[in-house]
Amino acid sequence: MNNKNKNNLKREAAARRALTALTAAVMSTAGAVVAKDADLSDTEAESAVVVRSPWGFVDHAPVVGMLVQEDVSAFEALRCRPTVTIVEFSLEQDFQVNLELEQFWVTDNDTQFIVAGDGGEERIEAPEVATFRGYVAGYEDSWVFLGVTPTEVQGVVRLSEGVEYVISTPRPSQALDQDRLPMIFERFATKGLFSPPVWNCDPEESPEAVPMTELLERAEAGGVGDDGDDETISGYTWKVLDLAIDCDWEFRNLFGSVNETAAYATLLTAAASSIYERDMELKIALHYIRVWNTSNDPYTMFTTATALPEFRDYWNANMGGVGRAFAHLLSAKDMGGGRAYIQGLCNNSSYGVDGNMTGAFPYPLEMNSDENWDIIVFIHEMGHNIGTHHTHCYDPPLDRCYNEEGDCYNGSEVCQVGTIMSYCHTCSGGLSNMTLQFHSSCIVVMRTYVDGRSCPVTARNPCYVNGAYNGTERGTNSQPFNTVFEGAKYVIPGGTIRITPGTYSTTFPVWYPLNRPMTLNTNGNGTVVIGQQ
Repeated sequence: MNNKNKNNLKREAAARRALTALTAAVMSTAGAVVAKDADLSDTEAESAVVVRSPWGFVDHAPVVGMLVQEDVSAFEALRCRPTVTIVEFSLEQDFQVNLELEQFWVTDNDTQFIVAGDGGEERIEAPEVATFRGYVAGYEDSWVFLGVTPTEVQGVVRLSEGVEYVISTPRPSQALDQDRLPMIFERFATKGLFSPPVWNCDPEESPEAVPMTELLERAEAGGVGDDGDDETISGYTWKVLDLAIDCDWEFRNLFGSVNETAAYATLLTAAASSIYERDMELKIALHYIRVWNTSNDPYTMFTTATALPEFRDYWNANMGGVGRAFAHLLSAKDMGGGRAYIQGLCNNSSYGVDGNMTGAFPYPLEMNSDENWDIIVFIHEMGHNIGTHHTHCYDPPLDRCYNEEGDCYNGSEVCQVGTIMSYCHTCSGGLSNMTLQFHSSCIVVMRTYVDGRSCPVTARNPCYVNGAYNGTERGTNSQPFNTVFEGAKYVIPGGTIRITPGTYSTTFPVWYPLNRPMTLNTNGNGTVVIGQQ
């Protein structure tokens, strides 16, 4: 994490209004924002709450430790903390660090959670999930993602280049004991213990795809125009991409329940979004998720070459009512990898298939397993949709780890540590050769592509809301959103939502508190009422 991004995170945390009720009351010179259902006396201090790590550490193997939950439920200890400092978090037996974290969301009140069975489909409650991002105190280039549910924890703690710890709760079939204790291991310390994974990713170009050289030329010429009235953070205007996810029967079968399946898919999306936000100011918002709770799902193919067009054709024919920038199929079938359409946003090729999913973040117990990759394949295949090819397909190549793909690099292989869009996992050491970062050239190509598409929503500061407005919504003063939910979703971190006086009847559920880094005030004279009267 560079200094600019870390300073942004500190600024956002300092600006946060931490609430334990449903919303906030913020006074302005022009009027007031009032929460009808909020107990404002419960408002917490703006500084981060300090908690001792709810997990202890037990040695298990030379490169693997176990995290043992102590005293209190980790989920209950953290779920209501908008900002939190976790002290004495054990990475190894005698190595503890302090994690500086903020809670963030990839779901909102409009996110649809659906279960599909032989009798049809029904909407279900959102799973209990708490996701955090941040850094390690005292480590300049650190980055942290932590996802917690009542039954598991998944996460990544990066201290510096080449030092990265993975936290993963196994699925029941992987667990060494009935308690399913989460494992923690240093990913690069496993180098040499893994055989190179059999992971094939043969992306296909969407019919609308343009050469990456053209996107790079656009970027050098100043890119494509933005709206001009939005605040940027570290060079790019914030954008939001709505993602839809389908979970096939094989993926569902990894978990104990539909709810656990949806929770894990939410954690995966949050992990992906935290990396896209960190590297290129791009938020992935989970708009729709469906879990197939029957073997009679519509997905019958067992290779990525056939599964991707099957998924595309089904969604193009049947899922037009689901708003999205792109959609992914999560599958536990042995497809040998993942596949996605390059430059597949906001078109008929906006799809990706992620096969061989295991239901856990990289998990090191089966040292020769090629299935240690959920987080990597998910983010990698998204990268194709969002505009980029593999790193060895640039001219000149960004790395030379692979030489057997079409018109891409075909010289001698030179193994190195690669980035998310590389094929360096084919070298000895497998996935430990890949860092969870995008190459800077990939970032330029992806953001240039995104900025030229119509469906990504520009995040605003300020972001305007007017409940009486019925026209095209863009969050501007002349084209405001008409719900506070939308304002909360599309305001940049630390930004301001300006709300036209009036009554906004929708209440905020407990799992979606307004404790994000934002300020609410009125846009004009009068009072804004949020919540039931």
